[in-house]
Amino acid sequence: MYRIAILEDEIWISTLIRTFVQKNFHQVELIGECQNGRDALQLIDREHPDIALVDINVPLLNGLDVIAEASRRNIGCKFVIITGYKDFEYVHQALKSGVSDYLLKPVEESELCTVLRRIMLELEQEQNKQRTIATSSRLLHMHFLKNLMFQDKYEGLDVWDLSQYNLHF
Repeated sequence: MYRIAILEDEIWISTLIRTFVQKNFHQVELIGECQNGRDALQLIDREHPDIALVDINVPLLNGLDVIAEASRRNIGCKFVIITGYKDFEYVHQALKSGVSDYLLKPVEESELCTVLRRIMLELEQEQNKQRTIATSSRLLHMHFLKNLMFQDKYEGLDVWDLSQYNLHF
């Protein structure tokens, strides 16, 4: 299940986005909708959503600042900007902050769904990669210990000091 947060100060647009998401994605939990950047940053910091849908022009802390601060804190959230601003400076700043996509209002349901599907696929691939790395690491540790116990090529090695091999048991 993927967790999504929405930052949009116009309630009717937030409702529309929520409706799009709920209608098209059953494996999604909407963890909150915020109307200002300060509340959104607190929500993102507390709940660690997988995806945040963010407007730029919101009160208290703009959407780009929310994204920059969340990225600085290494929260690991994928950000999609949904805004009426097509000014290149906003797009450039968003790209520098590492946003996953930049959608212009009025956003089409199909466009939002395409972006969310792509991001969810990326998240799934990242999770699979992490599982593969964890499994490989365990197998390497076991292989190393087996070789250490049953082969003579480690003569003279202080087998009790495994910390030098970054092995943690």
